[in-house]
Amino acid sequence: MLRKPLLVVHRPGELKINLSGVLVVKLPDGRIDDEPLVQSIKEQLMELVEQGGKKFVLDFSRVEFLGASAKGALITFNKAVGQVNGRVVMFGIRPNIAEDLRITKLDNLFTIVR
Repeated sequence: MLRKPLLVVHRPGELKINLSGVLVVKLPDGRIDDEPLVQSIKEQLMELVEQGGKKFVLDFSRVEFLGASAKGALITFNKAVGQVNGRVVMFGIRPNIAEDLRITKLDNLFTIVR
């Protein structure tokens, strides 16, 4: 049985600072290219949207590689957030991932903070 990856979500108030409704999501360590892992992450992110989340900051600082299916899951998540007039910001992206997003022109789709 696959264990769900640990997505650490910091909700407003938990950190004792006002984040104005922003959910900070730390993505799991290492490579995100295994289909069951990608599916689990996608389900958890979509669940946050279904629970009313609109403002997301995705922390990529522990991510070493994003596979094609992971990029597809992020596109789906970004679209779902856009449909509720929300916003997704990504930060902590390593140079190899940033370059891959640039080559595939996905850097134009996502808001990336360096």
